[in-house]
Amino acid sequence: LTELGNPGWNAKELTPYLEAVENFNVPSKAEQLLGATFDASSHGKGGPINVSFSTPLRIPSLVARYKTAFSKVFSGIPVLKDLSSRTGAVVANTVWDIKFNAKTGVNQRSSAAQGFLYNQNNIKAGKLTVLTNTRVAKVITDAKNKATGMEIRSEKGGKGIELRGTKEIILAAGSLQTPAILERSGFGPSDVLKKLGITQKLELSGVGKNLVDQPGTLLGASLATQFVNQSGFVDAGLIFAPIISLTSIDQLFGSSAAKTLKKELIASIPKKAQAAVKAGALPNVAGATALYNALSKLITTEKQPIAEFIGESALPNSLQQIFWPSMPFSRGTCHAVSTDPFDDPAITPRFLTDEFDQKVVVQIMKQALKVYQSSAMSTLIDSFFVEGLGVPLNQFNNDTALLDYVQGSAFGASHWLGSSAMLPKEMGGVVGPDLKPYGTNRLRIVDASILPLEITSHTMPMVYATSLKAADIILGKQ
Repeated sequence: LTELGNPGWNAKELTPYLEAVENFNVPSKAEQLLGATFDASSHGKGGPINVSFSTPLRIPSLVARYKTAFSKVFSGIPVLKDLSSRTGAVVANTVWDIKFNAKTGVNQRSSAAQGFLYNQNNIKAGKLTVLTNTRVAKVITDAKNKATGMEIRSEKGGKGIELRGTKEIILAAGSLQTPAILERSGFGPSDVLKKLGITQKLELSGVGKNLVDQPGTLLGASLATQFVNQSGFVDAGLIFAPIISLTSIDQLFGSSAAKTLKKELIASIPKKAQAAVKAGALPNVAGATALYNALSKLITTEKQPIAEFIGESALPNSLQQIFWPSMPFSRGTCHAVSTDPFDDPAITPRFLTDEFDQKVVVQIMKQALKVYQSSAMSTLIDSFFVEGLGVPLNQFNNDTALLDYVQGSAFGASHWLGSSAMLPKEMGGVVGPDLKPYGTNRLRIVDASILPLEITSHTMPMVYATSLKAADIILGKQ
């Protein structure tokens, strides 16, 4: 983020916030013997969000098999004790934002609401008011674009109610809703606002563009009879993703093929930038080029993961790998469709429209099959199937067919980012490193929409860190 014109937004600056939010709970000795490995130095202690392994430990026998298979298929990939210890590609167990309640026998989720909003000190002091069944129509600003409040509504077509703010107005509606609020407020691309009959207050061409998520799909296998309903191999899967493999371009394609692909990727950046702008997914070629060059550097030079594989199972007899490209180039849009906040925005993801992304997902499918065909996994398996279709994988025997399947079945991983990007204004950015939309005052955006490109972790920890850093910025500590 720093290299894209955002000083102070880098791993060194954000790591203390990642640790501050966390309260890591060490697994029991019994869980450690079953494979609950960890590195305590990679976690925070005493924060508001509990982080733990599940109790009982999820499918430990299968996790061990997946771990072996991933390390064999992805040559040279590090197998670490802790996913949070990584600096790049990795195979490792995962922990969750949960804590086991011994009284109820339930793994209780530790959420942002519980950790921050519903804090008893806030409630007792009367600092928190939650309005249900309410949506923000727009931010109210004065002639100099200083935010003074917001208009809310409680039903479609309902009368607007104005709320006034004495300090700052903070938008935290997320990547799919924040752009629409900005547009209804008069901040956004002129062509979008003109269609809606909204008077433009500021030309922010990047609002609602650069929308990105990680398009996932699945490959399944049926367990052999002797393993059906065995808790070491299969369970109800109530807590997602007990083991993850994050693979680099060299590990996914092999070093020889990756060498050629890297050259092709670097050479294709100008064409990619022009295509994204022509499609309306990015605001200008200069910004698109800078963004894609940054992505390319992460992939080719810094060898960051380009694919995520999650090892899973489900009762009574199903194995599943869920996977997606972790740093896609494909970009989409998200725009308001009317002045009524109860009309959901038009979301156009444009998943897998980029040629590099297409090559990645085809290779992901091939490698996922190899994981199940490996010696560590093959003895568990009765048959393969493409999840949701019941089609034998051997019918998908060419790249075109594999791509058709993935494009037809891909789903968003709910890691939406980028639609109010933190980039320089001349690159089509919406906010600067102070989180203020350009040209405004007393207004900030604090959610995943400010992050201009996908990260290789799931988005929640980064959003927590962003929020804590934003608090320090707003309070003048930075």
